[in-house]
Amino acid sequence: MIWFIIGFIVFILLVMPIELIVTYDDNQSDLDINLVKLFDIRFDLEKVIRFLFTTKDAREKITLDSIIYNLTLYFKSRNIISSSAKLTKIKKITFITYQDYENNFLVINTWILISRIQAFLKTKFSKVRNDYYMVVDNDKFYINFQAVLELRIIFIIIAIIINIKDVFKVIKFMKVYYGKSKPAKSNI
Repeated sequence: MIWFIIGFIVFILLVMPIELIVTYDDNQSDLDINLVKLFDIRFDLEKVIRFLFTTKDAREKITLDSIIYNLTLYFKSRNIISSSAKLTKIKKITFITYQDYENNFLVINTWILISRIQAFLKTKFSKVRNDYYMVVDNDKFYINFQAVLELRIIFIIIAIIINIKDVFKVIKFMKVYYGKSKPAKSNI
């Protein structure tokens, strides 16, 4: 009976929706993770970006080496990320830029950028609901951004299973980078 209860709880956690809320504006920059009101975890977006652009050897400094390492890691795992994104819904996205309307070139290019972002999101995610984009006249340039993504752990596991070869490539790359294994020698 206890195994049934544990299995049921694990099943519920796997299919329970997780909301990722990314907020960036002048007052705050946060990444919130909500597990359907069971957990509410809040991270500072600057710390998340610092974590994504550093290596585990030096978390306090962003260097060119760490950026190249993380970009290589991203390119090796892009199929997993893409498959996970196709199974993720965007519940809400708000992208507002504030800038001076007297600079017509900047306003037009901002609208072009917004249309590119909108097309990118519609092709990469399964559903995009409640999207709002705007360019507002203001003397000071700044950006307000909020995105609410809904994903499930089971979908991430499915994306990993579908792209299992990429998982092995990423693990091998990380072992080579951190010196736990030697890269293949060239015959040249």
